[in-house]
Amino acid sequence: MPCLISVVSSLLFAGMSVQAVTVSLSGTVRKTGSATGLSGVNVRLANIPGLTATTDTDGAFSLSGSVPVATQPRHPVSFRFVIRNNSVLFFTGRGRVIRTIDITACSGEKVGSYHFSDRTAMPLAVPLSSLIPGIYLMRVTVGVESFIRTIAVINKGLVLCDRDYTSLSSRAFLSAKQAAQEMVDTIIAAKSGYTTKRVPVDTYNKQDIVIEMDSGCTIGCSREGLECAVARYLDALKAGNPGTMPLAPDAQYIVNDRTATLAAGEGLFAAGLPVDFYRSMIDLDSCATFTEVICASAPHQYVLGVRLDVDDSLITKIYTVETDEGDWLFDADNYLTVSRRENWGLVPEAERLTREQLDLGARAYFEFWGDKDFKVPWGDPCARLEGGMGGYDGKLRDEYAGGTTHWGSCSVGVPEDDMTLRIKESLVDRDYGMVVLFLNLGGTDSHLYRIIKDESLLPRTGFDYGIRYVHTLTEQR
Repeated sequence: MPCLISVVSSLLFAGMSVQAVTVSLSGTVRKTGSATGLSGVNVRLANIPGLTATTDTDGAFSLSGSVPVATQPRHPVSFRFVIRNNSVLFFTGRGRVIRTIDITACSGEKVGSYHFSDRTAMPLAVPLSSLIPGIYLMRVTVGVESFIRTIAVINKGLVLCDRDYTSLSSRAFLSAKQAAQEMVDTIIAAKSGYTTKRVPVDTYNKQDIVIEMDSGCTIGCSREGLECAVARYLDALKAGNPGTMPLAPDAQYIVNDRTATLAAGEGLFAAGLPVDFYRSMIDLDSCATFTEVICASAPHQYVLGVRLDVDDSLITKIYTVETDEGDWLFDADNYLTVSRRENWGLVPEAERLTREQLDLGARAYFEFWGDKDFKVPWGDPCARLEGGMGGYDGKLRDEYAGGTTHWGSCSVGVPEDDMTLRIKESLVDRDYGMVVLFLNLGGTDSHLYRIIKDESLLPRTGFDYGIRYVHTLTEQR
């Protein structure tokens, strides 16, 4: 049965008065899980809307100045709360306006913030169905005054409590209550493409504030939607929490062709991984992505090849080629150095190859392994990066030179003996001239190609386009 509680709180109003408040707040805004600052973020205060700032190229912001703030004298106001269908309904006396309602977990983390105007119809409804079981603090602000109530979520049911939970021994709860009571304002950080972040502050004089913002994009099968899927995966990897990704209920997680456990504290998500560099390709026809992820600054280095499949705005499959120390020619530091200097930029529309040209061009590379007379669209120059080894440009040799250890040109250094390989799948990105092939070379393997238009190659190779780069990742255990 719903819990109905009336609360009389000594909140003071009547005639307005104005006093000057000195503000000195500064810090940095960054993307969740990243150490890099986020530029172009609008930062402001909820209670002092005229004071704003925009983060610079390093993500730094500063809110400062002496500003007038309206205050009100005291007289009592009655409030009534009703729990109904996992929402809290608020009723106030005539002429009394609730401005904000903040929900804070016992850990001290702010999990919800609701803002109202004097035009908001009564009763005010705050939906709390997303809260997991636990105890929360509800802070209601009217003008510049506020008070605290306690909410308990028990077996997915919502209870507004009149019990004194401050008697609990939980130090985290007491800290959370104190923090909620002492909040003087809320910093609001907003940027297009990101979820607006609200951070409570207990003083107007505070430095070194760190605000982390989550990507607020929508996953789908457009380029923007698939780039969003990649962003959400990277955010989860950095945070060590796959639960932040929008996953299908039956989403598959496969690492090196073996089904793996997708959970915080497990495998690649055992702890947050720093992402030093990544490069993605988007296959619109397949509604899938492939991303090279380089974690060279991590205590345990990784270079990953990650495929994401998307359906109905959810990630349905995460397929990962995981390489680290001991895998084929592994060198994360050089993989990072080479990847940063290479140009895999957008191909001008008039110069884009067809999907068939890109796919067959990449597959021809492996046809050559089985038949040294097979015609391949070699580029000139061409650079191959294998696990981190190589990556320097080499001039095209018109004839195959078997037995050489020279890795600079993509046309040499392949196995001398004829080998027939089965390619499992491929993805193609026409806009960027990129193809990835998935196969097994004694272990899970990905070969990523950049193939671009070059009419000067036609007399030599029979193709007016060529392979510019090849990146390979091979598990070797």
